[in-house]
Amino acid sequence: MTDLSAELNEIERRLQDGVYRPGPWSRFLDTASRRSRAERVAVAQQVSRVSDKLHQTNHPQTFPFSTGLALELLATAAGLVLLEAGLKLPSAVVLLGSALVLSITFQPLIKLAVGHALGVRYSYFYLWSIKRRSRTLYLEPRFKMQYGTYLGASRWRRVLLHLSGAVGSPFALWWVAVRAEGISTLASAICEGLFFFLASVELLLFLGGLAGVRRLGPVGLVGLTSPGGAGYELRESVRSYRGHGTP
Repeated sequence: MTDLSAELNEIERRLQDGVYRPGPWSRFLDTASRRSRAERVAVAQQVSRVSDKLHQTNHPQTFPFSTGLALELLATAAGLVLLEAGLKLPSAVVLLGSALVLSITFQPLIKLAVGHALGVRYSYFYLWSIKRRSRTLYLEPRFKMQYGTYLGASRWRRVLLHLSGAVGSPFALWWVAVRAEGISTLASAICEGLFFFLASVELLLFLGGLAGVRRLGPVGLVGLTSPGGAGYELRESVRSYRGHGTP
């Protein structure tokens, strides 16, 4: 048994006993990221299993991957229907509704497609939520990555994966703005403004990750945002190259 496997076994034991406290998983990831790709691939299945168990302590409601994918595709189809309807009516409200739907669904679908091409797989579908006092607010549909397939991937694949997760929403807003131009000036202008705003936010998140910022207050810049993850992985790739470390 390798030391990486032993660390994972200890984390899993603590999770099963209900005594796990934050810290060991982050330390394991820091250690594993400095190891060779062969060592990371060797524990990939175990990493995915422990990662899923750890994730489900905060997100107990999960759904099969196929269910989530079907819902995303249906929502995308609905968004495209709204877009065409808004162009024919024409209706700024309907066009903005389509922009909202497509900006939500394009993001995960593009990232899933690129991830599949790069060898990264996903375990299940869930709703990202935060707890406010006694209430749980469900904010965004997401797919849980099989983290072992991500950890075992080379740095450049991780960078590409995160970059692909940053283009979906801005692209949807830009596309609706272009399609609505000359038909609904209001909808086109709003979508264009939202495009530039979101692109600016994602650029700042990318630069934050590139600077090594891992958290912004309670929000995990690297773990929860694709631009932040892309910047951080690019930073680590450059540092590894300069130090002749593990790619």
